[in-house]
Parts: sequence; structure tokens; C-alpha cells
Amino acid sequence: LLISISASIAALSFAFTQTFWTWSGRANPYTLSLFISALIIWFSLKWWQNIDEPQGDRFLVMLIFLFGFDIGVHRNNVLLIPVIFILILFKKPRLFLNWKYWLFSPIIFLLGFSTHLIFLIRAGLNPPINFACPDTLPKMWDYLTMKIFGSGTFLPPIFHRRGPFWNYQIKEMFLRYFNWNFVGKGEANTILTLKGLWGLPFFTGIFGLIYFLIKDWKKALYLVGVFLMTSFGAIVYLNVAAGFFREIDRHYVACFFTFAIWIGIGIFYLLNLISSLKNLTIRKIGLVIIVLMLIIVLPLNMIRVNFALNNGSKNYLASDYAYNMLQSCEPNAILFTNGDNDTFPPWYLQIVEKIRTDVSVLNLSLLNTNWYLKQQLVKDNKLPSSLDSLKIDQLRPIRWEEKEIKIPAPEKDSTGLKEISFSLKPTLMNREIRIQDQVVLDMLKTNQWKRPLYFALTVAPVNKIGLDPYLRMDGLAFKLIPEKVDSINPEILKENLLNKLQYRGINDATVFMTENEKNLIRNYQGAFLQLLTYYRKNNDKENYRRVWRKFLEVLPEERLPFPNEKVKGYFEEWL
Repeated sequence: LLISISASIAALSFAFTQTFWTWSGRANPYTLSLFISALIIWFSLKWWQNIDEPQGDRFLVMLIFLFGFDIGVHRNNVLLIPVIFILILFKKPRLFLNWKYWLFSPIIFLLGFSTHLIFLIRAGLNPPINFACPDTLPKMWDYLTMKIFGSGTFLPPIFHRRGPFWNYQIKEMFLRYFNWNFVGKGEANTILTLKGLWGLPFFTGIFGLIYFLIKDWKKALYLVGVFLMTSFGAIVYLNVAAGFFREIDRHYVACFFTFAIWIGIGIFYLLNLISSLKNLTIRKIGLVIIVLMLIIVLPLNMIRVNFALNNGSKNYLASDYAYNMLQSCEPNAILFTNGDNDTFPPWYLQIVEKIRTDVSVLNLSLLNTNWYLKQQLVKDNKLPSSLDSLKIDQLRPIRWEEKEIKIPAPEKDSTGLKEISFSLKPTLMNREIRIQDQVVLDMLKTNQWKRPLYFALTVAPVNKIGLDPYLRMDGLAFKLIPEKVDSINPEILKENLLNKLQYRGINDATVFMTENEKNLIRNYQGAFLQLLTYYRKNNDKENYRRVWRKFLEVLPEERLPFPNEKVKGYFEEWL
């Protein structure tokens, strides 16, 4: 009973840690990867426990199967292979001399790996998002080994550190996350604080580790090895580049899981200590009090600290941002996007909710891959392109010197311009242009202004190939127009901002916003300020006040402050 209570409190404590709670509520591989990590740890300990039994090695067989199965889930569990290898070497080294294991281990591994043949079936059915199109065995292997991202191996370069090892890769990109989960929650960049959690999960885990080392030092050292490989081993393996733009705490979730085991052992020691009291009444009352206190200061306190961050009941930021990008575009438009955050949400809205399916959303990064280009040209035969499959296969980055590009203007253009002219500079290593640049340029020439072309606000300047003078902000997207842009179109921008776009949850103080979400929301702020600036310059106080009221309603200053007091004063003084 004490073991079950201890395990339950520790499991609930881990469930409500920031990292696991956050990622268990999202569609991603990390929770399934952790489930496999837990099975690997459990089966390895079961093998150890039954090492002398005739059927004990069946647990080892299951481990081999799990490692094969895990290849198509995530790479993190390869870090456990050295620990398992060392465990076998110390506990049953004669297995390495048994030819049967060398014969059957690859078969069991491939049996686990074979579960991922579903990729072949699924890719052959041409799903809406057919990433890397793994419809043959070689292509599936490239997909599983991440060759499409330039890796193609499970052994990334680790000797050349891409960031300061101690101050960045260890302190900022691991210890900070560990403290989030077990020590305390401070500001985003705080390395150490006791705030919120008061260090209680950490001290309970350390207490459990010490007790475990005393009771069974061999198994304790094994879990220490698991912890070190999934923490410092992962630090070396991941080799995070300095200034990495995304939090990576999810990659250490197996390490946090291991620490939670020690929390359970620490709780068990406390309960076991109380249960050893001779007086039955004091023992029962003491156990009830300690259990209730532990539930309050561990899982319930973690819920209190992390609830706001993980309460998504009123968080529509991603959905609305995607909706607003699509609504910023005219019918039958082509929208170029930048990365994950501005690509997958609109794909979801289009594929699942059937919203603005007339817009072709093209990810600029993926335009560098032949499989994506082929899929787009087949899926959307209305895309303006002169590229066929043969030409796509021949695309490569090409040598380039800055030159003037001219695109004929539309025949019925009211401006009377015969062409637009822009300067295209090298975009790769200062001497080449990428495949994506060539594709965008080809679309410009082939489109002949038949379909409206847009760039999402999140697209970096270098990805716009020099078209900035002809890009007009119409909301959360820039429209390419056949004349140089001196200003916005106030009617279009006002209609979009005031009537078409959604802003649910932005002005709600109970909705937690990450720094990444705040950066996206600043694009709304920028669009409103552009429109307000236009009305001020044109002395239009009526529209200015109307837009200002809407601006403060959906983007109150306490949720998203002005860039600085000078900017704030500039807009407030004209009311």
C-alpha cells in the first residue's frame, strides 16, 4: 500500500511538471517517446530482477523490439542504448558470446521497426500533408533518419560545440528547464529560483536517490546512468547552437521522468519511517497527515503553479492567427509562409475545418525540396509554374550576382506601369540563390498577375527576394501590387482589422501567452499602428478614434505594451 501511494503521488507530481504537462496536451512525438523510455527502463529492471530465471531473457528481447519500434517515433531513446549495453556487460557478459543473440537480435529489431511500414501505406494514399513522401523503402529510411533535414544519421556531430558548453548548453538550456520542473518557477531566463515550487520536488528526489543508494546501490547507479545519459548525454548529443530560437525542454522529458522515480522513492522512505512507529493510532494518524501534506505540497502545488501556463480552454491565439492570415488574402490567393508557426495552423484550418480552401499556402522553406514542389504542382494544378517533374529534379542553388529583375505589369493596370523592377541579391553564402528563390521568381513570371500573391508578415526580408517596395500590408499578410508602395490602402486594412480578423483571448488576462505567442501578436499591433499613422498624417480624427478604440479593446496595453513610451506618447497625444 505504501509503495502504491508513493508511486501515485510521484506519478501525479511528474504529470503536472511544466514540461510534461505542456507537451502531453499537444500533438507531438515526445509523450509517445517518453512512454517507450518508461517501458525500456521497466523492462531492463525486470530483466535484472529475473536474470537467473530460464525465461528472464524474454525481457531483453522486448527491449530490442522497443528500440526498433522507437526509430520512427523520436531519436531521444538512442541515448539509453549505451546504458543497456553496460548493464548487460556487467550483469550477464556471456550473452555477447551467444551466437543466437547475434542472429535473432537484428530480426527482433526489424520486427519492431516494421511497425513503421505504415508510412509506406499512408504515403501511397496521397494524404493532404505527405511529408517527404516516404512511399518507397529508401525514401522511408531517409524520412526516419531525418535526411530531409540534412542529417541522415543517428550520430550527429558532437565534438565541435555549437554554443558555450557550460554557460549556455548546460546552464541555460538544461539546468533552467530542470529548475522549472522541480526547483522553482521564475522569469523565463532565470537559472535558479525557489519561487512557487519551493524546491520541495527537488529535495524529495535527492532524498530518494540517497535512500536508494543506501538500500540498493547497484540499481540506484543504473538509474543514475539513465539520468546522466538523458540529461548531460542529451546535452552533448543535441549540441544546441547558441541563441537557439526555441525552448527545448521537451528533449529532456525522460531525464525528468527518471528524477520523478527518485521522488517516489523519497516519499516511500518518509511513509515507511512513519509506519515503523509502534503505536498503531499514532502510526495511522501520522500516515494520513503525511500523505495529505505530500499531496498538497507536491502534485496540487504543481497544478497551482503550472495551471495558467497549460490552461488552453480560452486560448485561440494559434487558430485565430492562422484564420486572420487567410482572411487577409483576397479570393484564390497564393500565400507564402515562413516556418512552422505560420504554416501548420492554416493547413489545419484548410484541411480539417475547410476554411479558405481557395488560398494556396506555400511554405518557403519546403520549396527547397523536390518532393514538396511535386506535391504542390499535382495537388493544386492552378499554381502558376513552368516547372514539371523533370525540371524540379534538376533544381539546385545557382551562382548569382545581384541583378535587376523585371516583371511585366498587368495589361489593365490603372497606374500605367509597363513593369515592376526589383533587385535580387544572392541569398545563400553571398554567392548563390536558393531553390525557393528560383521557384518564387518562376511563379511571379508565370502568374502574370492572375492570382493575388501574398507574403505572411512573418516572412524574413531575405525571403521576399527584393520585392519589399511592391508589398502592401493588408492585415497579417503583404500583398504584391504592380506599383511601389508609399502607404497602406486604408479601406482594405481597416476592413480587415475591424471586421474580418478575430482576436479571441488576447485581451483576457487569464490566457497565458508565451514569448513566441507575444511576438506573433505584435504583428497585430504593428498593423493597427500603421493604420493609425495613416489617419494622423491625413488628419482623419474620426477614423483615428474609431480604430484607436478597437485597438485598445483587442490589444490592451497591460497585455501587450507599446514598444516604448515615445511611441505611446506619439499616438496618445493626437486623441
